[in-house]
Amino acid sequence: MKKITQVISKEYIEEFLSKLKHYGPKSLVICVIDSVFSIGMKYESTIKVVERFAEYVGIDIENDEYTLEQFLDTFHDYTYEQLADDVFNNRQRTSTRNGILKAEAVVHYINILNSNGINTTKDLLDHIDIARVRNEIMLIPGQKSGVSFAYVMMLAGDTSLFKPDRHIYSFFESFLGYGNLNEEQLKSKFNEQFKIIKSEYSIFTIRLLDSLIWTFMKNINKIVKKANSVEKSGPFFMTNNAWYYFDEDEYKFFLTDSATDKARESYNKFYKNN
Repeated sequence: MKKITQVISKEYIEEFLSKLKHYGPKSLVICVIDSVFSIGMKYESTIKVVERFAEYVGIDIENDEYTLEQFLDTFHDYTYEQLADDVFNNRQRTSTRNGILKAEAVVHYINILNSNGINTTKDLLDHIDIARVRNEIMLIPGQKSGVSFAYVMMLAGDTSLFKPDRHIYSFFESFLGYGNLNEEQLKSKFNEQFKIIKSEYSIFTIRLLDSLIWTFMKNINKIVKKANSVEKSGPFFMTNNAWYYFDEDEYKFFLTDSATDKARESYNKFYKNN
């Protein structure tokens, strides 16, 4: 297996750290919307949903508080369809099969949090029985995995969590060479890699490592092109653009029919770390 610092260069890590910004919005409502709409959706689209909501209610995403009670007071007489069409301008569902509107999921999410005495990000982080809240949230259609709740906690300010989505799985399984992992195995390997990077960069938290990996995976095509512009850098199969392509849905490289035997050997070594 590879160390994270063997896959993500020192230069990339230091550039990432130099551009750090405040993590997460001030409003818990925005945290919920961001989390629910980001599942199975390109983040650029999620940002647009969040921005449309903020504009609709007249708040600044980074600086303005907007509580759960304010949301419930404002939208108590809106149907789920009205929220989807008029507020979020997005009719995506939590699943393509029997899924509910994500707008509906947001309302259920906010109602559950509010019924547990939660109104702000501080209330969420200070809650005495967060496991119970999480279990209730996971009963909402499309929230069974708990991934979105972990992300809400991260956005609210919890630095001890990561979001186990396809970006993270793909990085650990393919780029670090661990192969197929279940959630518990992923957590274990994540903590191993966290200790490695923490020993070199004390600023890192679990959440910050998640952000580094997510950014790396989001920009992988640019990273590969940059690596290929430097002589002898990167795996051999990447030295010819005709030999490979990157599938953004699976976050994995694939070879084309024109790849040579040597390129195939390099490809296999890259993923198997032999």
